[in-house]
Amino acid sequence: MRVGVGRAAPDPLGLGLGEAWEAVRRWLPRTPLYRHPALSAAAERPVYLKVESLQETGSFKVRGAVARLAALTPVERAQGVVACSSGNHGRAVAWAAERMGTPAVVCVPGWVDPVKREAIRGHGAEVRLVGESYDEAEAEAGRLARETGRVLVHPFDDPRVVAGQATVGLEIAEVLPGAIRVLVPLSGGGLAGGIAYALAGGPGAGRTEVVAVSATNARVMRASLEAGC
Repeated sequence: MRVGVGRAAPDPLGLGLGEAWEAVRRWLPRTPLYRHPALSAAAERPVYLKVESLQETGSFKVRGAVARLAALTPVERAQGVVACSSGNHGRAVAWAAERMGTPAVVCVPGWVDPVKREAIRGHGAEVRLVGESYDEAEAEAGRLARETGRVLVHPFDDPRVVAGQATVGLEIAEVLPGAIRVLVPLSGGGLAGGIAYALAGGPGAGRTEVVAVSATNARVMRASLEAGC
């Protein structure tokens, strides 16, 4: 695989980064890096925003979904996929499944935003309301995968999904090779891990700092790491 920075993107862990890049390039547009005047002035240096909200499903999650579903075998594609989500991942899986012609079931907790729930249905996926917690919905998705043979598309704990999210980093490297610092929202870690992985061997390797940022009231990953989990 070649990216616009003129060198092969390394993939030492074998996540399928090259295949993910090709899938994302086939199905999705590049999103712009927008130089933000107010943030640049406050930081006294150029600050850019990677505008993933311009993806058709409204978030970066569609990259991982496209990469994972593009890697399905013909038998797996015919069998279908299952996912658990509170919104964005489910919509991304449903969008990719609709375009690639595979059945999809998305398990969601009862409290999920009705707008996001209907958006998932709007792409042709079956939505199953399961319990009142994410853990209950996740357990049901796992059960369905085991009992039906559907492929479980995890929102972050899947190498192919992480490789799909890593394409954000590859696009950053195309436009801003050698960026000093990249700040990434942190929840399950798929986006942050993917971007760090993509940038580790790029032209800014050794100089680019990737900082994962959690909201104060949603710092699950940080608390898990602090607890040694």
